[in-house]
Amino acid sequence: MQFLPGASALSVFKQAKLLASLQTICPELLAISARYIHLFDVAEPLSASDQHTLSQLLEYGEPYEEPSEAEEASDEASHFECLVVPRLGTISPWSSKATDILQNCGLTQVRRVERGSLFRLGFAGTVDATVVSALQSQLHDRMTQTVLPGVEHAAAMFVSSEPQPLKSVDLLGAGEAALRRANAEWGLALAEDEMG
Repeated sequence: MQFLPGASALSVFKQAKLLASLQTICPELLAISARYIHLFDVAEPLSASDQHTLSQLLEYGEPYEEPSEAEEASDEASHFECLVVPRLGTISPWSSKATDILQNCGLTQVRRVERGSLFRLGFAGTVDATVVSALQSQLHDRMTQTVLPGVEHAAAMFVSSEPQPLKSVDLLGAGEAALRRANAEWGLALAEDEMG
C-alpha cells in the first residue's frame, strides 16, 4: 500500500461547526483539522513519473494548512490523530470512479485507490481515552465508515478474501437455538443483550 496526502477535508465553515459541536462533549478540545489521504493498492511500485502524474490528478480542493509551530510546541497541549476510511471490506463509489480515471490515464498498476480523512484534534492538556472514543464516534458514520488509528493501519482496506458459500439458519423452525448454534459453528459472537 502507498499513500499520498491531499487537500483539506473540511471547509472553514464545516471545521468551525464541527469544533463547536465536539466542544460540547469535550471543552478541552482547542482545534480540529482534517486532510484527505489517498491510499493505493498497487501491483508494482510507481515510477517517479507515475507519482508525478498521480499527484497532478489528485490535486484538488483547498490546500491543507499544517498546524502552527506554536500549537505543536506547547507543553500543555496534547494531540490525537485518527483516519476515517470507507468501511473495511467495501469499495466506495469514489474509489470506483477514481480508480477508473487513474487507469484510463495510464496508471494501470494502480489496482485501487481509496480516500480517507485524517483528523487531527488538539487539546488543552491530556484527555481520557473514553472522551477520545466519544469524539471519534462523532467523526464518522459507523454504517459506512471505519476509524483507524493512523495511515499505517490502512493496508487493512485492501485485504480481500474468497467469498464463502451462502448459509441459512432455520429461525422459523428452530428459533433462537438455531441462531446460537450457527454463531458457535461459524465463529460469530452475538451479545447476550442482542438476543433479548
